[in-house]
Amino acid sequence: MKFAETLKKLRKGKEFSQKKLAKAIALNHTYLSKIENNCRQPPSRDKVILMAKALQLNPVETDNLLLSSEYAPLTPPNDSDTFSQIKKINKDRWIEAKKEMADFLDYIRLKYVGKNPYPDNALLAQYIYSQIKQKGIKVLYEAASKSLAGAVVIYHKKILLSPIGKSPLKGIWGIPNGFLNLKKGDKIPRDTAVRLLKECFINDVRVKIVRELTEVGGPLEDLDTQDYFARLGLIPPIFKIFEIRLEGLFKLNNSQAMFVNVEEVDNLDLPIHALLYQILASYLNDPRKIKKIYEKGEETLRLIISKRSFKFDMGEFSKKRINRI
Repeated sequence: MKFAETLKKLRKGKEFSQKKLAKAIALNHTYLSKIENNCRQPPSRDKVILMAKALQLNPVETDNLLLSSEYAPLTPPNDSDTFSQIKKINKDRWIEAKKEMADFLDYIRLKYVGKNPYPDNALLAQYIYSQIKQKGIKVLYEAASKSLAGAVVIYHKKILLSPIGKSPLKGIWGIPNGFLNLKKGDKIPRDTAVRLLKECFINDVRVKIVRELTEVGGPLEDLDTQDYFARLGLIPPIFKIFEIRLEGLFKLNNSQAMFVNVEEVDNLDLPIHALLYQILASYLNDPRKIKKIYEKGEETLRLIISKRSFKFDMGEFSKKRINRI
């Protein structure tokens, strides 16, 4: 449900008129009306939070309103009180919801890993089923809150690549990408993409987002991250990739990034990201090069996963990352 519909439904449910809500948050009544009629974009995240407070929304409703406008939820996913708060809202409905979730998990498991499994989805279904059985539905809340964003920059037929920083995957080269970080000013995935891109340069480079490549109808609409993240021990997050254009003069921070001819990525003598072959598929016409990039990415991933300390390192990294959201 879009922000306009969500806001209107919540406002009417709290018996607030548009004028009453607009006055409570110091917003022009006409502007609020246009927002609810999809004639204006959602306001800033801070203003959305003010709306939630004025309407006296509970934590779940507040997060739904934020998520409908593509902002990160207010409730920290690592907060141990989050789900106890939800349970207090309505004990009977909570018990009912838990039963429905258990039934849904059994349905998913039987559908994808039962007598007639669909091979492409079996691994993911079994993985999600086992994770939720072990850790509870909180793991789904965390996964939904961890948006991943990436930036594709093509300049004179060269693509910008950078190494992963603080992570068990440190040193693997791919497009600038990372998780949304509220403490660094990220409000939506495109903020993350721009921030990570700017970290690749010494000067304050000017950038312009051309389009989202992973949106419906985009060249990366079918980007498949399921197997990759399951092998890392993570539930696949929402991954949004943006095509970004550089404007004006710029100077690369050579220790953090480099431009590589798209046609020569397969010859790089560096560990490359396992998803890079999918990202470059729409820029390369030679299937042999795509296959070679795929094989190099797979080899890199196998070497990382085979390390004795990998599971422990990934677990510790995941905890720290969740705390930063």
